[in-house]
Amino acid sequence: IYDCLKPNATACVSVWNLWQPRYAKNFKQAAKKSLFARRDLNIKFGQTARYYHAFGFWELKFLVFCSKFRACDILFVDKQQYLPSQKNSHNMILILNK
Repeated sequence: IYDCLKPNATACVSVWNLWQPRYAKNFKQAAKKSLFARRDLNIKFGQTARYYHAFGFWELKFLVFCSKFRACDILFVDKQQYLPSQKNSHNMILILNK
């Protein structure tokens, strides 16, 4: 993303927030398999289980810190509004500045 942006440009990246109560059983299954892979989930859609990595707030902050981006802001949103915390949000939006 960084290489595709013009100087002083802004990028918005949406990350699906898997830290929701409805995915608790997926976290329990992942923790049973491996302590180190507890954020790596298989979530079933229809008949197919798909792999997802559950990014946390601090993990995203660290990834941006290690990148070339100058600034970062993370917003939590549900289907209707911005939220003050990650707890009930559906998505996390990263605002990245080059």
